[in-house]
Amino acid sequence: MTTNKDQEPLSLKDLVITSVTETFDDDDKKGVKDGLPRSVPSTVPSSPALPVPSSIPVTLTRSFQITLSEGDAVISTDCFVQLFSDRVFMGISQMKGRIGNYLLCQAEPSQVKPKTFEYEISNLLGAREDPLLSVFARRIAEVLVQFLPPMESLTLILGISLQNNEMGRDPEVFRSTVDIMIKLYVEAMNR
Repeated sequence: MTTNKDQEPLSLKDLVITSVTETFDDDDKKGVKDGLPRSVPSTVPSSPALPVPSSIPVTLTRSFQITLSEGDAVISTDCFVQLFSDRVFMGISQMKGRIGNYLLCQAEPSQVKPKTFEYEISNLLGAREDPLLSVFARRIAEVLVQFLPPMESLTLILGISLQNNEMGRDPEVFRSTVDIMIKLYVEAMNR
């Protein structure tokens, strides 16, 4: 623990970085003693442990209960969105907030057909044999590119864990989850 001279704890706001700037100037010998450069102390209030506010991504996290129309079945779903300057990171979990798979979906403007996109999806971590995970990534990316300026590309990292039963893979749950993710994205963009 860092304390001041009165032994009171200091916070990060109280920290001051002191540095010494050495000046080497052959033309100006004032302040030079025995051939050594003069030192100019400078004190700059700063806190190296705190990031610049513009570098912090916008993050939204929500929990939802998705109810199937044909019964009383409820799927608990945790979702989050983080917006970085160069990519979007999203998470969908039907497994109490745990993520088991990470996919990278890149959408690039097509060179052949203007106003369309080419999608490349790769599995970074997790089960590679589940095609539904790629369908989630592709569908979310297809909607997100509608928010991009012309000729911009999209990099989406999707963390996802679905229940391994019919309810977790129901088409109605799929549509609801994609809608939720898009609403979270729009909310994050407006912050």
